[in-house]
Amino acid sequence: MREKLSKIRPSKNNIYSFLFNALLLSATLWFGHYYIKVKLIKIDQEKIEYQNLVDEKKEFIKNFARLAENKIYSAENFYKNKIGGVDNKILDRSWENYMQATYEWSGEHVLNSVFIGYYFSNELKDEYNNILVPRFEILHSNLVKTKEGECVADMENIIENAKNELYIVTERLLFERFL
Repeated sequence: MREKLSKIRPSKNNIYSFLFNALLLSATLWFGHYYIKVKLIKIDQEKIEYQNLVDEKKEFIKNFARLAENKIYSAENFYKNKIGGVDNKILDRSWENYMQATYEWSGEHVLNSVFIGYYFSNELKDEYNNILVPRFEILHSNLVKTKEGECVADMENIIENAKNELYIVTERLLFERFL
């Protein structure tokens, strides 16, 4: 009977092998748990940072479009009031609204340029500075001429060109906000 029991008992090598494997498994599980936890936290932080960047871009675009649209709308409103021959009080009020919109737009001009370059691309920044801003300058100078009584034949086209360019720039900003 003793012989049978000795055959059933594991040898010392088997016990050491089992303990080594159990220790190795425990160490691997602990290290894997720690590593995966750290990796998952890092992935979550990257997701949060990306979402914050997308949200910042979205807010920038909304503010940019609101200021620009307000400028164009108030310019168009003044022009239509001017050619419509409305009362001077209404005309003066629409000019004040346009100047307020221009003031707000101009106050953000440098930041718009900087943030477009930072958030999006230098190509879009150049498009903003070299196409949209000159359109707004042309709009403003011709609107001043109109206010002073000069007849600007292409004023409606100037307003439409400014609208179209604003639309193009805003659409590109919206498209590139996730890139």
